[in-house]
Amino acid sequence: MIAMSETGRKFGRADHVLTATLLTILFGTALLLFYSDLWGLSDAGLVALLVIPAALGGLTVQFADPNGSKSMLGCIGFVTLGLGIIFLLTYLANIEGLICIAMLFPLWIPAAAVGALVNRWNAGEARKQGRTRLMSAGWVIVPLALLAAEQRIPPEWNSWEVSREIEIEAPAKTVWPLLINIPAISSDEGTFNLTQDILMVPRPSEAKIQRESDGLIRKAQWGENIRFKEVVTGFEKGTMLSWNFRFPDDSVQQYTDRHISPDGDKLKIISGRYEIKQMGNNRSKLALTTRYKMRSHMDLYLGLWGDLLLGDVQANILHIIKMRAENSSGEHRVAGDRISSLYTSTDLLLALGTP
Repeated sequence: MIAMSETGRKFGRADHVLTATLLTILFGTALLLFYSDLWGLSDAGLVALLVIPAALGGLTVQFADPNGSKSMLGCIGFVTLGLGIIFLLTYLANIEGLICIAMLFPLWIPAAAVGALVNRWNAGEARKQGRTRLMSAGWVIVPLALLAAEQRIPPEWNSWEVSREIEIEAPAKTVWPLLINIPAISSDEGTFNLTQDILMVPRPSEAKIQRESDGLIRKAQWGENIRFKEVVTGFEKGTMLSWNFRFPDDSVQQYTDRHISPDGDKLKIISGRYEIKQMGNNRSKLALTTRYKMRSHMDLYLGLWGDLLLGDVQANILHIIKMRAENSSGEHRVAGDRISSLYTSTDLLLALGTP
C-alpha cells in the first residue's frame, strides 16, 4: 500500500498501470475508428464516439490531477483544452477533416468530461480511504462490452430524406432551364452557411446536362476538383426533374472528408429531385429533395448532421437558382427557353429508354 495523506499522495504503481491501460484503450479504439473496415467490423460507432473521449478524459485528469483535488470545472477545462489541441493537430496534419471534427466535438466533450469526473471522484475516494486507485478493470471492461454488443447487433440500413424549398419571383418556365443547365457559378453566388463557409465543403461550380450512351447525364462540379453525375430518371417539363446519383471517383472524399464516402458501406446518397409549383403569374416555388441511406448505431445523431449538411448545400443551390431566375434579362430567358427546347419530351423519353 502506498503511503497517503489527506492532502496528497504519491503517483505510484497503480497510477502507472491505469495510465498504461488508458493509453492502450485509446490507441486500440483509435485503430477501430480509422481501420475498422480492414478488420471487417460492421460498425464501431459507439466505441469511437464515446469510449475514446472517456478514456482520454480519464487519462488527462490522471496526469493533471493525480490526487483528485481540483474542482469539477477545472477537470472539464483540462479535457476541453486537451481535445481542442488534439482536434487542431489532427486537422493540421490532414488526419481528420473539419466535418468529422465537427461531428465528434458535441459527443467527445461530454464523454471526456464524464471520464475525467469519474477519475476525479475515484481519486478523491482513494485519498479519503487511504487506498490506491484501481480503475484498470473498469476502463477495459466498458469498451470491450460495447464492442461485443455492437458486433452482436450489426446496424441496419435506414432511409433518410432531406428537402428544402424556396419561393421565386419568376414563372416556372424561367426557372426550368436553370434546372437543366446552370453554368459558370461564381464564388460570390449563394448564401453563407455552416457547411460551405465554416466546414469548407466546396461550393458548386456548374451543372450541365448531356446525352451519353446510358441516357441523359447531368454533370455536376463543386469547386475545382469534385465531380459527380446525376443520371436522369424522370421529368415533367417545367414541373419536375429527377435523377440517381453516380460517383465515378473518390473526389468527394478527397476534397471534403476521407471518412465520408457518398457510395460506401455506411452511407449511400441515392437520388435527387426538383419540383416546381406555379404560385401565380410571376411566382413559383422550387423544392429540392435528396434521398440517401445510412447504417450506424448512431444513425439518429448522424441523421441530424445529414439534414444540416445536405440542407445547407440544397439551400445554397436553391438561392443561386432564385437569384438567376429573378435577375435574368429577357435575352437570358430566351436563351434558357432555347436550351430547354433541345430536350423535348420525346427526346428525353427516348434517352430514358421509355417507348
